[in-house]
Amino acid sequence: MRLAIAGNYGDPTMPEKNDFLTIPEAAKLLRIAERTLYALARERRFPAMKVGDQWRISRAALDEWGRTGGAPPVAVKKPSRRKR
Repeated sequence: MRLAIAGNYGDPTMPEKNDFLTIPEAAKLLRIAERTLYALARERRFPAMKVGDQWRISRAALDEWGRTGGAPPVAVKKPSRRKR
């Protein structure tokens, strides 16, 4: 299933193409529930990153995620924490 990103990129209430979006902004563009995106982000099935206590996604990553039909992002291995 391929997802089409809904919405108008010319919408003055939305950030520019190179900006980062919040989950509510991304949900508005995708026309899906915010709750769904939060769950996908926590499960690492949506290319979002946590900044403090808020989630952010780059518009380019959102476009790519939609183009690939919602495929999970490539996993990035976190560096291990070594006790000293």
